[in-house]
Amino acid sequence: MKKRFLVFAVFFVSFVALTSCVSTGEPIVFDETLPDEAMVTIHWAGNYVRPVAYNGISVDWRLRSTNTPIRIPAGNTTFEIAGSSVVLGGTFRQSWNWEGFYFSFYFERGRSYTITIPAGSVDIHEGLSVARRTLITSFSPEWN
Repeated sequence: MKKRFLVFAVFFVSFVALTSCVSTGEPIVFDETLPDEAMVTIHWAGNYVRPVAYNGISVDWRLRSTNTPIRIPAGNTTFEIAGSSVVLGGTFRQSWNWEGFYFSFYFERGRSYTITIPAGSVDIHEGLSVARRTLITSFSPEWN
């Protein structure tokens, strides 16, 4: 009986943690004067790596979760990012410092994207679904 309860408790805590990462809450909107048709939604899943500039404009977006939606105008976009990412595995440890890294992409209006930073790359996926994301492109710094 105790074993079943423990298994249930672990499952429940895992479910709550997973759904809290997927839930998006209120989006950060860069320009509230633009109509929805002119915008794109980006779900930022970069963990400890965050945007610090958008098209040369410094931003201090308070990302509340690992999937905080950001609404920006469609079109050519350049992000500067900062932070660090780490991959651990047994005795293996690899870390990346993203300070001052820039990447550019053309975001199509009305669409939704997810940006992930899984290790040494910045990946742009179509849509939000964790299970069904389609990788569109990937950016890797010279040191990768």
